[in-house]
Amino acid sequence: MNIIPSMDLYKQKITRLERGVFATRKHYPIDPLSMVKRFESDGASRIHVVDLEATEKGVIAHRDLILEMVKSVNIPIQVGGGIRNFDIARDYLNHGVDTVVLGSLAIQDVGGLKAFVKEYPNRVVVALDIKNEIIMTHGWQVSSDISLWTFLDVLSTFKDLKVMITDIQTDGMLKGPNIRLYDKIKNITLLSVMASGGLTRCKDIQALKAFGVEEAILGKAMYEEILPLKEAISCSQKESSLV
Repeated sequence: MNIIPSMDLYKQKITRLERGVFATRKHYPIDPLSMVKRFESDGASRIHVVDLEATEKGVIAHRDLILEMVKSVNIPIQVGGGIRNFDIARDYLNHGVDTVVLGSLAIQDVGGLKAFVKEYPNRVVVALDIKNEIIMTHGWQVSSDISLWTFLDVLSTFKDLKVMITDIQTDGMLKGPNIRLYDKIKNITLLSVMASGGLTRCKDIQALKAFGVEEAILGKAMYEEILPLKEAISCSQKESSLV
């Protein structure tokens, strides 16, 4: 299983939230450019970057910094956060970003999503951020009233994309992911799945791997030095276990 280190940016700083609540912002005194280079040297094969400020306000805030990151490393970077139209997504992809992560836009314009994936095959991740199995949009603040299972069924007709699924209740809480949710997901879809939210210990990685999850996002546990990136990558390469 592939471990993907993540970086959320707010006012040019590395920032983490708890359950997507902006009032819980915690900044980490690490230079973002230095951090992506460290991710690469620690063995990451891909980096996940979120413009958190854009997610909150709907206006891209870190484009220049993100494109500088892209130029500073030799591994692919996927970018999400506040990408509310396909022109923004296209701009990122045409300036060196490997993959765009689309959330609210994908939910609201399935036809546009299908056309965009055809234009950029294998360069789109659809982010499904859920609370009580209902997809949330606009920075996790608005309920779409669409169930995760309904939209996974819609996406089952797509090719050349991945889905990233975040259980908001686990995100940033350092208590582990919703393992059983991913087991259920992998039993009903053939789509490639990224697990996001709550990854804290090696046993979490082992359990996700055993259920067939292909990739997992590592965030707060890495910054809090509970699960360093090197350790997480090493764990992902071991025999999987449900224990």
